[in-house]
Amino acid sequence: MLRRTPILSSPTRLAALPEHCETVLHLLDQDPVPLDEVVGIFLRDPGLLQPLLAASPLEGERLDNALRTRVTARLERLGPELLKAWLLQCGLDGGVTPPEAAKLAREAMALADFTLALAAESGYPYPDEAYLAGLLCNLGALLSATHPSALERGAPSPGEPHVFAGTEAAAARLVAACGFPPPLEDALVLQHALDEQFAVAHPLIRLLWSARTLVHQDAGGAVEAVARILALPARTLAALRPASAHIEFPCTIDPASTAGNEPVAPPFVAPFASPGPTAYAQALRDAALAGLIRSGLSGLAQQALASRLALASRLLCQDLPQLIIVASEDDTLRPLELAGDDALRRAYAELGQRLDDETSALALAARSGEVTSHVPENAAPGRSMHDWHLARWLGRDGLICIPLPISGTRGVAVMGVDADALPPPSRRRLMAQLSGAAAQAALDQERVAEARARLDADVQARYRDHARKIVHEASNPLTIIKSYLEMMPKRHPDADGLSHELAIVNTEIDRLARLIDAAAAPPQEAPEPPQCGVGELLHDLRGLYGDSLFANRGIHFELRIASGLPPVAMPCSQLKQVLLNLFRNASEALQPGGRFSVVVPGQLLSNGTPCLEIRVIDNGPGLPADRLGNLFAPRASHKGAGHQGIGLSIVAEILNSWNASVLCRSQPGTGTSFQLLVPLADSK
Repeated sequence: MLRRTPILSSPTRLAALPEHCETVLHLLDQDPVPLDEVVGIFLRDPGLLQPLLAASPLEGERLDNALRTRVTARLERLGPELLKAWLLQCGLDGGVTPPEAAKLAREAMALADFTLALAAESGYPYPDEAYLAGLLCNLGALLSATHPSALERGAPSPGEPHVFAGTEAAAARLVAACGFPPPLEDALVLQHALDEQFAVAHPLIRLLWSARTLVHQDAGGAVEAVARILALPARTLAALRPASAHIEFPCTIDPASTAGNEPVAPPFVAPFASPGPTAYAQALRDAALAGLIRSGLSGLAQQALASRLALASRLLCQDLPQLIIVASEDDTLRPLELAGDDALRRAYAELGQRLDDETSALALAARSGEVTSHVPENAAPGRSMHDWHLARWLGRDGLICIPLPISGTRGVAVMGVDADALPPPSRRRLMAQLSGAAAQAALDQERVAEARARLDADVQARYRDHARKIVHEASNPLTIIKSYLEMMPKRHPDADGLSHELAIVNTEIDRLARLIDAAAAPPQEAPEPPQCGVGELLHDLRGLYGDSLFANRGIHFELRIASGLPPVAMPCSQLKQVLLNLFRNASEALQPGGRFSVVVPGQLLSNGTPCLEIRVIDNGPGLPADRLGNLFAPRASHKGAGHQGIGLSIVAEILNSWNASVLCRSQPGTGTSFQLLVPLADSK
């Protein structure tokens, strides 16, 4: 059962521009958070964008105009508190950004805009890939400028222009970590080639080469060379060249205010920028990070909690725990559904390991509260079979076991490690804070669920008790009534038809007695199947609500569903609640003559998961700008009585609980569309 766990750590961190970090922190303090502006800043800074994409790779998805959506989804998944924690950590670890690195980052923004402009002129079908190629093409130089002492600039071997050494190899690892589609990865790692080789390379490589040539070489020869490569008129390129930065993303930073000035550390870095931080500074740092981490991981459903922990661990620690283990009341060690997959958790649970295991480094870490490791010198099991099993299952040389700060129990985060790559103490502290906060949130949810179950059981017991008393008390008068009715035909033998009528009454009394008896037991509902046929559900919804919500108000309802759709992994009642909320919102926004469409085009991959796509579209007035920044948060409604302002928050909560997602696009005066991505029933 060997399962080589991925090494997620990058060779080193890129430096983000301090003014970008400071602005994002300022935006995160606003209510609601203007997420579109935050995304815009990430799309302008290689030091922010590359780590985010490395923490949640694109898995080879081609990018036409979906980059902003992908970045938005990742930032929403991370949440503002953990994003603050990451920026705080970057500032504390990195100090002041070197002037050369800041200059290269700003040049990358202009080069990204220029590559995008060339892509538009040449008709390249993936403009976001062109933009990313320009923004990230100088990762090697950025690394060298940011960490001149940690990395040595490597030169390509003679006659082998594609062999990377030193900084270029590190840059190639940064690129590979992002999961870019192959043409984009090729464009970013290809640093050395002959002009005639570039001329026959992939179109994206030609675009990037052309942009760099026009930016860095004299105008005359560069324009002619690029015109031949891209088959564009030289006059078009000559006119385009001075306007290379015409594509704007929302951002609160004025580039003119920082151009040519040496960057200064933002205020949140200043207290810790001096070398050799004191114990007091370290304590402040740890307290700030711990508070943000606890806040960012509390109150989430199980699946959302595990997903956020995985992203935050990769981003803050460049690694993630393979198992999170806690001690039960009987001192048995059990895995939580926060890390690892089902097979790994089941295999560990089958070991039946206990807290008092004297041979195990894992159990020792849980008992002592001290970090322990198990890295044997050879493949032999050693003292602990349990530790040997885990190291083999993770496909590593050994384990490192990090005790977790959990209230009321003991816990450990387990990571597979190689002998020469043990994580440093600072990363262990962060991993303990992240995994401990997630474990605490999960255990709190378990305790609440157990308390709720006990309360439900108590209520049911009381109900049955009360119902039995009612049945007992009601059966006496019913018995007397039946006996009296049975005597009436004998007392009135001449009454025609009396026996037949009394038989009917007796039958109803018997039925009433059975109903009263049934009341002694609470109703038992059959569990709802955890999957749903979307086509059938949508046809039912149109039949039930098409007239009342739309047709009666003069709104055209269009339903388009592809044939042969597989079921999705969500109960019908849950998906019905999501869709009905969106239907009602659209019907209230549209005027007579408006148009409402529901389209199910088919399947797609979302972060590697096969999903069914459902689009809900209206041509109404669009959502207010102040609402878009925090669309799925509950807020006061201005629609009048009966509206609580929680419809979209319910939509997001239900979808998150079933590992589904929702994206929204809205333009004033044009309309609003919601894109639901619901995992398929057979995707797990």
